[in-house]
Amino acid sequence: MKKILLICISMLGLSACEEGTENTEASNKKVFYGLDFFGGNDVNVKTYRIDTGILSEQSSIPLDKTYLSESNRYYFSDQGVPTLKQTTNQNFIWGKQASLKETSTQAVLSFAPTNLRKNETLTVEYHLKKMDLTGLSFDIFAQNKFFYQLYNSNGDKESYGDPNNHIIYAIAFAHFEDKFPLGSVCWRMVETRSNKDYIIFDQTKISNQMVDGTTLLKNQGVWNGTAWQVIDTSNLFNTFFKIGNQQYLGRYISKKSAVPDVAGELQCDYLNETATKALLTKYKQVKL
Repeated sequence: MKKILLICISMLGLSACEEGTENTEASNKKVFYGLDFFGGNDVNVKTYRIDTGILSEQSSIPLDKTYLSESNRYYFSDQGVPTLKQTTNQNFIWGKQASLKETSTQAVLSFAPTNLRKNETLTVEYHLKKMDLTGLSFDIFAQNKFFYQLYNSNGDKESYGDPNNHIIYAIAFAHFEDKFPLGSVCWRMVETRSNKDYIIFDQTKISNQMVDGTTLLKNQGVWNGTAWQVIDTSNLFNTFFKIGNQQYLGRYISKKSAVPDVAGELQCDYLNETATKALLTKYKQVKL
């Protein structure tokens, strides 16, 4: 249970700077807000910026202390495995050639990741669906977000409805019945697209699981000298490969890949600025 209690929630806020302006420079600048929940009502605030095509991640505490920081996520494709490095500062360049295009019902975040092999050509798109949170209680939202983030951490869909996780949320987190104000928006990732297949993995997610001749495989291959195996499992993390002597566990993503639906309309990956600011009226920021 201690291990589960250490898992915090990451809530990201999505907004456009000077929304509605015709100014080209302003339209190229976007901001995301992130909240890492550490129990009670303590949060760490992250800021994600797109400015002149550069997508950055900034945090009020070192990124290696935050939950699922983009600085720990790496991209492995046919060009080979990247060089791993630990980001202990509070700033990270997540992507280049970045843009965010929004409509009244959807959005597309596109970028070329930086945590990959030198001279890599991978480009990625996150396709998002817009949902209205107006009038929803903070507590209902936060509880579902907690379950969804557990799923993103362990890859087990069954963990979403596990009664033990309901108990953990009830005990470990603050509960606010305040309602989201008018204009609060949730953005749910429904699909990823890219110019080629790739494996995404967190450098902290290592595995000692044996993959041998008795393991049922869905796919396998060798990319620039590194062998990988996709096992037949319902778990989100299905791909094994080695960097040196260390085996890592990641997720194989095809050029067009649907994001698993585990939480329906409350499967929120991003929030807009209105929703994020509303939450911050109740949660206090963690500082070093």
